[in-house]
Amino acid sequence: MYRFDELPRERSADYRFATLWTGRGNAALSHDTALDLYDLCDINPDKYHVTVPKDDRVRRTGGVNIVVHHEDLTADEIGWWEGIPCVTISTAIRQGIDTGVPTYLVTQALETARARGAITEAERVQLAERMGNRGRPVR
Repeated sequence: MYRFDELPRERSADYRFATLWTGRGNAALSHDTALDLYDLCDINPDKYHVTVPKDDRVRRTGGVNIVVHHEDLTADEIGWWEGIPCVTISTAIRQGIDTGVPTYLVTQALETARARGAITEAERVQLAERMGNRGRPVR
């Protein structure tokens, strides 16, 4: 990917670079980054979070501001943000719960997503229960 200082940069350029940097065609923006891009809560990530399948290993240098997560996502869990693969809203919230995003931010994300109609009431309840069980062993 080439950048020319003389041309204005799109807001999405750094996000696109993060997914391309992995060298995997199935990389998707995720976790804190997705929560921020969907403007679901007041999260302000300082790194770009990208998810690749569990078996994919990223063996590249650089990427100092890129956090690579390994998770097998289904087709229903991947959407698009400005032409870049990005996890869906419900998946971003689930990932935030699982990785320890503060409860007040997850609660804000749940309320915002539900108010916009981006998740169903059943999804909201399921995610809220998952947040309530955070830290407990999964059976």
